[in-house]
Amino acid sequence: MSEPKHIAFKCNYCDGGEDRYVGFSDTCTPMVMKANVEHGHAFCQEASPCTVYVDKGLKGRPPVEPCYESGLFNNWVFGGGHRGDKNLILHQTAPGRIALLTTRFLDSTGWQEPERDRRIIGLFRIGKIKNEEGEASMVQADHDVRIRLPIDEARELYFWDYYRYESDPKLVMWGPGLVRYLEDNELAGVLHDLRDTVRDDKTKGLVQQLIDTDFASVKPVFHGPRRTGGQERTARVWGLRKYGPGGEGKEHKLLKRWVFDNWSVLGLPQQTYRKEEYLFLSGDSADVAFKFADGTAAAVEVEVDSYWTLQGAHQALKYRTLMCAELGLPIDSPKVRGFLVAPELSVEARAFCRKYDIKYYEKKL
Repeated sequence: MSEPKHIAFKCNYCDGGEDRYVGFSDTCTPMVMKANVEHGHAFCQEASPCTVYVDKGLKGRPPVEPCYESGLFNNWVFGGGHRGDKNLILHQTAPGRIALLTTRFLDSTGWQEPERDRRIIGLFRIGKIKNEEGEASMVQADHDVRIRLPIDEARELYFWDYYRYESDPKLVMWGPGLVRYLEDNELAGVLHDLRDTVRDDKTKGLVQQLIDTDFASVKPVFHGPRRTGGQERTARVWGLRKYGPGGEGKEHKLLKRWVFDNWSVLGLPQQTYRKEEYLFLSGDSADVAFKFADGTAAAVEVEVDSYWTLQGAHQALKYRTLMCAELGLPIDSPKVRGFLVAPELSVEARAFCRKYDIKYYEKKL
């Protein structure tokens, strides 16, 4: 008998109980419930409580925990579902394996995002699989490994970057059934990217422990076009966090490029290295960084709104400290300079820069 595999569940999007974290802890809001019914999800059809409620015009009291999804992060249980008229028994997995939870969010129009954008919203280690005659398998989490992701972190983990069909590696289609099976190296890929994505120290430590204990000898594999590996993915992730879903603004790009091209105006010598969006090991990125032949360096923070320049001054101080650490220097070494460049600095930002020796320069675009 082959080794039991890890599994991934297909979950209908549920925003019940959603805040900083993904929902899946209460009944969907009326908007999402209506969208799920209109999208034709199997359990949201026919005589389901949600379909009845939508058909009544969303009037009266909404159903309470009508599906697996609405209680997922309360109960930590999910079912194998069915294929046609046949309830599925999950023979290929076992307790101790990992279950990924995936969904497709709604886009700005309220319609489901395409299958290629399926995200990973959490995971758990399987504690028990309950198989009863005539019923689909019920998979329950153990108590030690349960991870529910914040929305912004879930949006950075694409299921199809890790899973592929052996018969057709280019196929991006879930098809029937709620479950797909993953190999150790595919699950290891998820864990390595998850560790580099999450910000919560406890979650990060839990993921690292899983890697060390269960996947230490497993080489992770990545399949998707978005997953190019190394710093490129990390830079994309932290770029989203730094600038938000709208991306970097035009004015910020222009001012950052001006710094990149006009280092001498800042009193800096000819550099041996310069880079925009310089990524530190911590995941933080300086807008521009320079390194010089004499072993010195500079890190620059750019702001385009005077309101944010005090925050920018704090960022410049952080980048200077991180650069010192990267170069193996004392964190207050004069060999590394921190800069803040903005069209105009607030009074508070100027005072902070003077106190902590952050160089500043005002440049109007």
